[in-house]
Amino acid sequence: MTYFRLLVGCIPEEKRFQFDRILGEIGLSLRDVHAGEIGKAVFADFKQVLYNTQDQIIPDIILNFSKTVRLSSLGILGYAIINSKNIEKALQVSSRFSSLSYSNFDFQLFKNKDTAGIRLLDHLPSRLEREDFLCSKYNMLSSMLPPSTDLSRMHIYADYSLPSYETSYQGSLNVLFSLMRHTYAYTFPQSGLRLLSMVLITSFICYVRLSVQRWCQSRGGG
Repeated sequence: MTYFRLLVGCIPEEKRFQFDRILGEIGLSLRDVHAGEIGKAVFADFKQVLYNTQDQIIPDIILNFSKTVRLSSLGILGYAIINSKNIEKALQVSSRFSSLSYSNFDFQLFKNKDTAGIRLLDHLPSRLEREDFLCSKYNMLSSMLPPSTDLSRMHIYADYSLPSYETSYQGSLNVLFSLMRHTYAYTFPQSGLRLLSMVLITSFICYVRLSVQRWCQSRGGG
């Protein structure tokens, strides 16, 4: 599973002995992950490893890990998101088929005057799960919006204060952060929903580039 390999890449060398012990709790080891032999490990196993790592070894691992995940890492769900008509459709696909990702949170897209957003519907008992939702959805949105987008116009609403590693939040989530009881949501300018996903545009450019190269090679060009 790609998630395990990405997570291992976020673990400093001096922490890997402890991380190997956490993997052992689900019957895996670092050697298994490096060899791609993770057996029947499922999303729930990965979440257990991720959350235990944050709880026991690296307090900001969820923030660091979320930055390494690309939509292409999400398998068939990522493919469907990337090929959506626009960002609004991509968010709808992500919500409808969230069970196909380890970050399988139930959320809805909403619109309000000039703003739009995504709101968490699940009742999550732990801070780790709430943080996981905020980080994974920020990563998804920031990868789909154009580079010129001012991400600081995005706004996070959550019912917990920033933890001791607040500087990691500021470095990873370039957004406004407000406390609001029983709420976990992102808001952003509604105009962003109509934009084409940058991941789709980039994929199309790569496809065109490759097609041109193949055509030139077939014609005897360089």
